Amino acid sequence: MKSSTLMIMALLFGGPLAAQQVVCAAGQEHANADRSITYTLGEPVITTVAGSSATLTQGFNQPWAMITSAVEETEGEVILVYPNPTRHELYVNNPAHREGDRFRLLNAAGALVLDGDATGRITTLDMEGYATGGYLLQLYSPEKKTLRTFKISVTR
Repeated sequence: MKSSTLMIMALLFGGPLAAQQVVCAAGQEHANADRSITYTLGEPVITTVAGSSATLTQGFNQPWAMITSAVEETEGEVILVYPNPTRHELYVNNPAHREGDRFRLLNAAGALVLDGDATGRITTLDMEGYATGGYLLQLYSPEKKTLRTFKISVTR
């Protein structure tokens, strides 16, 4: 019993404490007016977050990831999709709706799960039958020009 206590005391107080260090082969930092990224190569992987156009693998140098659903808007067209995340119904509010506007809903793997006509200024999509996860909602014109793309989260 006495030797166990001495061993624990020696481990706790027997020397200087060292902070965790990252041993890496290379790395850099890049920044512009509204975004920055710092990365290193050769560190252990904690988790991976994937989006429609990028994949972020987090390590000790990046303890968090900010995931946004902002997509660049076309000038003059304000289209709202709500609520997001959704459980039941998803509303697409397009004040500039034109006859022939359509939508596509893609799952996280990029497979088409729903394709249809926008029914008017406000289109309602029933999301209850879809699994929890991320989806892309693409709105496009009769000329097949993409109006907007939204990242949609379905939760249960």
